[in-house]
Amino acid sequence: AEPSGVVEAVVDAGFRRTTGLTPHAYLMQVRLGAACRGLRRGLPIADVAAASGFYDQSALTRHFKRCYGITPRQFARAAAARRSIFANTGVARSP
Repeated sequence: AEPSGVVEAVVDAGFRRTTGLTPHAYLMQVRLGAACRGLRRGLPIADVAAASGFYDQSALTRHFKRCYGITPRQFARAAAARRSIFANTGVARSP
């Protein structure tokens, strides 16, 4: 931000006004959304963590639990159970 003459605090304030989140909080939401999609597809948690931009599985777990109140493993198990229910009934499911 500074090479263009704009102070970082001004950019952060504008971002927060526009999105309602700080840049870091927004980035965490984007990463957690990507992690949820990977976990729903049944990918391994460590692979999901890396693909979503987290340093490691521990970092994903910490942020995931703080945001959703459950661990990525609990989420993945629930998603797998949901997949198997719909697979066995032949009912179309929403994404």
